Amino acid sequence: MNLPKSVLTKNQVQAFGPKTFTRDGYEYKITAHVRYDDSCGNGHNSLGVTADVYSRKSGQGRWCEDSFGCQHELVVEHFPELAPLIKFHLCSSDGPMHYLENSLYHASDRDHNGKLKGEVRSYETSIFFNDVPIAMKAKDGLVKWMKKRTKETPNKPFYDLTISEIAYVPREGESYKFEPKYTFAQYQENATWYQCPFDSKAEAEQWLAALQQCKITFMEVPSAFGEGKEPNLEAARSAAIWPEASLEDFTKENLEARLPALMKEFKAVIESLGLVY
Repeated sequence: MNLPKSVLTKNQVQAFGPKTFTRDGYEYKITAHVRYDDSCGNGHNSLGVTADVYSRKSGQGRWCEDSFGCQHELVVEHFPELAPLIKFHLCSSDGPMHYLENSLYHASDRDHNGKLKGEVRSYETSIFFNDVPIAMKAKDGLVKWMKKRTKETPNKPFYDLTISEIAYVPREGESYKFEPKYTFAQYQENATWYQCPFDSKAEAEQWLAALQQCKITFMEVPSAFGEGKEPNLEAARSAAIWPEASLEDFTKENLEARLPALMKEFKAVIESLGLVY
């Protein structure tokens, strides 16, 4: 993509003002700052348009701090020559911030996971024994191990299982004693109390009997669904610096095609203020 070349600059700030104005009976002073440089150290120049505002509200004649930052309405009101810059705020020499990602996201009806409303986002494995239509739940690690064993030795995958009792090891200064937990020795050779999948010996024995005596079926069941969202045309236009665009305009191809011309406009605006692009 043929974008205008920018000279990497570490510190390039131009101040405008100060100018004074009156609002609600108080006197204010505003200074605008235009920065186009790589002061953040991320490898490209970026534009920032901010303002510092002071007021004389104290009644003692001293200028006091009032507000700072992206006060673009005040900037345009008191420094109209900076109006063409505002739409390029946070734009860098590479293009608007996260140009494709932000523009396409705001213009789409997919949520932050890239899913439409109701679309399956994730699955979890349910375990069924024999023909009982009640799904059994187990920790992810145990389920993965069970599936692996079933695949490797389909005839008798669990014939050799033995139950291990894992005692709780108290922390320093801890007086409360927790009951032991249980696991399968073949599943976890050096398990800690916190890692054990079974809270009691009876639970471990029940799982052992089921694994050794029952037919096992694993089923992937949807566990989370997409929320989707409404397209936000104004946010998409802002992200792409494309105020006249329609939702249909927001395709990867269209965005890439218009970027060189947009960056030429950006370069011209920067240089019109006497800044090095």
